[in-house]
Amino acid sequence: MTGIENPKHRPGLVVRDSENEAVVLDKQRDLVHQLNPTAAFIWELCDGDHSVGEISEALAEAFEVDSETARRDVESTVDQLADLGLVEATGS
Repeated sequence: MTGIENPKHRPGLVVRDSENEAVVLDKQRDLVHQLNPTAAFIWELCDGDHSVGEISEALAEAFEVDSETARRDVESTVDQLADLGLVEATGS
């Protein structure tokens, strides 16, 4: 389980949508991250208003996967985004 329940984008990131993917430029760390369609979908909902559970429900519906798989994918992706410094907990 992720330690961030309502993830939000870290301020200062530049995002470009590219078809179903997203490219995130982290100028502070001088890094570029390319997100696949699933990660881009999750990223889009990391706005501080959606919980991991709500993001999981949306992912299950959009990608037609079972809720357990969606929850596992969302938790893993949010953890990875947090490890990269791209998302943080609401109120951080």
